[in-house]
Amino acid sequence: MLAAPLLEVRALTKRFPGVLALHSVSLDLRRGEVLAVIGENGAGKSTLMKILAGVQAPDSGEILLDGRDAQFTCVREAMQHGIALIHQELNLSDNLDVAANIFLGREPRQLGFIHRQRLYEDAEPLLRQVGLQCSPRTIVNRLSIGRQQMVEIAKALSSDARILIMDEPTSSLSQHETDQLFRVIRELRSRGVSVVYISHRLAEVKELADRVVVLRDGAIEQVGTPLELYDRPANRFVAQFIGTPQMNVVDTAAMPALRTQMRVEIARLHRRYGRAATVYVTHDQVEAMTLAQRMIVMNAGRMEQIGTPEEVYHRPATTFVAGFIGSPPMNLI
Repeated sequence: MLAAPLLEVRALTKRFPGVLALHSVSLDLRRGEVLAVIGENGAGKSTLMKILAGVQAPDSGEILLDGRDAQFTCVREAMQHGIALIHQELNLSDNLDVAANIFLGREPRQLGFIHRQRLYEDAEPLLRQVGLQCSPRTIVNRLSIGRQQMVEIAKALSSDARILIMDEPTSSLSQHETDQLFRVIRELRSRGVSVVYISHRLAEVKELADRVVVLRDGAIEQVGTPLELYDRPANRFVAQFIGTPQMNVVDTAAMPALRTQMRVEIARLHRRYGRAATVYVTHDQVEAMTLAQRMIVMNAGRMEQIGTPEEVYHRPATTFVAGFIGSPPMNLI
């Protein structure tokens, strides 16, 4: 039996003038889980995260934390409940040192003055927790973007965050910094911290996420593990977005009958007009994969690839071919 979710969202809806940003979105987040949220631009990812972090209020719906109602009117309230949002654009004061940024607005005081020694002492275990090897007295603008992001995570943990919301966290990181971030996320997960991970990089999602939420036009298309989404996409949009074989979202039982019907028709044309090659023009990938001995993939007047259906599917020549046919994304990573 699964434990009760740490965070639960029920029928969340948010409207802006002329736009339905979220439509009856329901999901849950478990303790120590990395939940990835993916979707095209305008899918509602940022709106959902801002509502969870107290930046915006929903028009309707419920947010439950530990099974209790938890509507937030501001960021401070969300942080008091253990929810912290780490923006894509880091929110640090780069003229201050690391410790001052971690505890900004919450500095330890003595006789009304900031207690500097305690400030630095309190920062050190947090820096160790995120694997950042630097002095808490280091000025932030001397750190790389990746190391500044670790300061942001330490800042969130200093407020006893149980849920970290990360918005495109690797967009400005090197591969080494990305690897370090992933190690920190895995360590936090092992300690029971939950992470909501927004990204458009599907390879990262596949490597890191326990479950994935696919959003489209403010609504959830599918929730599942990366393997479930890849092997059993709920619809054609998910299949194409994830890069799943198109055959998974069509009536595979009908394929033999379709192949037979079309070949009978082609044979009839051959008998009538003599033995001739058939050029079959279609925008339907399933028809092409089902009927053709060879196929040509065109893009903007250019030939991207020519080969058997098996060759094109298993060894796509370009990213366009892989996305159009629905080839496994691992072939191009």
